[in-house]
Amino acid sequence: MVVGSNPTGLINFILQVTHNISMAIISKFENEFRKQMLTFTTGAFTFVAALLWKDAIMSYLENYKDILESAMPIKETWFIQFSTAIVMSVVAVLAIMALTRFLKVNDK
Repeated sequence: MVVGSNPTGLINFILQVTHNISMAIISKFENEFRKQMLTFTTGAFTFVAALLWKDAIMSYLENYKDILESAMPIKETWFIQFSTAIVMSVVAVLAIMALTRFLKVNDK
């Protein structure tokens, strides 16, 4: 083919290449969008579950409020809340470590 002898063919070729590149970009975008939406949705459900667990734990600890207050060196509410938060954070980290080891995926 001599350059310039068939401008319609050249235009069609350019359009086809442009279309293929556009479709590849759109496909990558769709995949990334789906991955991000899955991450976002998982995070949202995790957040709701965490709020529900917080309420459940606080309701449970309310039953033992007198025992907890008598065991604490500082009797103020903020100190009890911080102490509870620290203990629950340690429990959460240990649970995450255990689950990570238990549910480990081999990439081989």
